[in-house]
Amino acid sequence: MEIKNLVFFNHYKNGDVFINRQYIKHIKSHFNVPTFYAHNNHESTTRDLMVRQISTESLPKEIGEFDVIRYDKDNKILFINTWVGAWIGKYFNWGEHPNFVMLHKIWKEYFDYLKIEMSGNYYDYLPVINLDYYPLKTATNWLEENESLPFVVMCNGRQQSEQSNMGNMRIIIDKISLRFPKVNFLVCDKLDLQRDNITYTDDLFGGPIGNLIDIAYMSGFAKLIVGKNSGPFSFAHTYQNNSNINQTFLCFSKEMKHCLAGEGNYYATHLFSNTTDDEIAIEIISNQIQMMNEPRISGMKSIRAV
Repeated sequence: MEIKNLVFFNHYKNGDVFINRQYIKHIKSHFNVPTFYAHNNHESTTRDLMVRQISTESLPKEIGEFDVIRYDKDNKILFINTWVGAWIGKYFNWGEHPNFVMLHKIWKEYFDYLKIEMSGNYYDYLPVINLDYYPLKTATNWLEENESLPFVVMCNGRQQSEQSNMGNMRIIIDKISLRFPKVNFLVCDKLDLQRDNITYTDDLFGGPIGNLIDIAYMSGFAKLIVGKNSGPFSFAHTYQNNSNINQTFLCFSKEMKHCLAGEGNYYATHLFSNTTDDEIAIEIISNQIQMMNEPRISGMKSIRAV
């Protein structure tokens, strides 16, 4: 199969684009051809992949969101769909959300089709960001100015695939920020709360668009990352963070296997809760804040319920 152009495409949101990046890098490295990525998210999402971003509207009309892979014989163009939802019915059902282990199984289909040997370990494909492509001065300045206090990343925004019924966590953030005045809370979806220990990423970066790489970078300095599989929470699931034994992820979701860390083993601590009760969530988060400085278990471990 002769390939003159390689086009990855994804009709959906930032997190859907982000989690596949290492597979894209691997495939791209095998083809010395112009490579494009059709998606409608901010250009920073794929800037470091060294691909040309185009709109999904520029795709041929016959290519839909559920087309897994398509080869244009006349023009020698290979189209690869990076949206895992295209595999609904084979690997998971409607309303479910793939984790990193399932994602690896899905991408093996592509690698087999292309006859490219891939690593058999999903861990080798956890997302890595080349930070050299991003200006991080605003994020770095905030980290330096607030280095005397620990901080918690609160990924409280709406998750696009409805993996959780929990809302914007306003009551939770209000109460835990009062309970822990010596802890900073980096909140990724702006609320009508103003407190000295609450920083909104929207305020820090001038709006909600194009700041996910910054949040991912900053999350590497937090000991606790709380979320619901929204974009910022997905972006925090980098290889570096998952390999840090001093970091804890707390995922609120309907099912444990729907968390990105579901069914896998990681050096970071991954916790799960399916509660939608604010008071229960407050106690769960509070317990983890109180434990932030306690020694962590070394070695790899699976996600567990709290």
